[in-house]
Amino acid sequence: MTLPSASEQTNDIKRLVENEKIILKKIFVTNIYDNTQPSQLPTTVLSFMFIDHIEQLNEKEQIMNMHCSILFHWKDNRIVWEPKDYGNVRKISRMKGELPAMRLRSDQAMQYYNTDVTLKFSRWSSLTQRNDIFGSTVPAKQNIRSGEFIVVNSSVQPLYILPFGRITANESLDKPEVMRSILRFEINFQRKISYYILTVALPLFCITTVSYMVSTIKIAKLSIIWLLLCLILQIIIYTQIINRIPPNQLHSPLCGNLLFRHYC
Repeated sequence: MTLPSASEQTNDIKRLVENEKIILKKIFVTNIYDNTQPSQLPTTVLSFMFIDHIEQLNEKEQIMNMHCSILFHWKDNRIVWEPKDYGNVRKISRMKGELPAMRLRSDQAMQYYNTDVTLKFSRWSSLTQRNDIFGSTVPAKQNIRSGEFIVVNSSVQPLYILPFGRITANESLDKPEVMRSILRFEINFQRKISYYILTVALPLFCITTVSYMVSTIKIAKLSIIWLLLCLILQIIIYTQIINRIPPNQLHSPLCGNLLFRHYC
């Protein structure tokens, strides 16, 4: 048994490429499919969001910038062929092939402190999908961190906008052709406790301990002087604490900008 020669390998690659081109011309053509009625098995879209980078929270404006990548994977059971008719080609990988119209938008009806991803297909198409967010299944030791915050929970939910602005999560409706499908990603952040331990809790504990110690000094004049110094330090620490508190600390920070890259 001998290995194939370089020319034989080149010819095999050429035949493979030619068969793939034939499949693309015959199978991956939208004109051969009836788009006036929904297919019996609707196209399944798997969506994955990868959080690339989370910038520091702007405490004054309450805005956090996130850099994300969204990966969409289409599964259409209508696209089939006999491998024996096309040189035993069983699978073709197409990057950004036949990408449907997609836009990122914010709708007043869907304002949940996040940006909504809308997939716009033909008017007869409905979208059913499975979803996942990068970070929800990773071990606790690999949680996503950025500055003072950590991602503690993430989820994604399919929602549907019906006529007259009604929103539902029900997938089994009578008229899927009038529905618009939306993937609602939700990412929850939690401020890291270590930040406040170093800047708030530890200084307060130290100044309280020192104040108690100097108050036990037998010499009254010296004790009063030390207590005055502790009071001055307490005022300085209190001022720093007030300056570090977010302006709108009673509300969750807004994810103001979601910077996306999409892959198919």
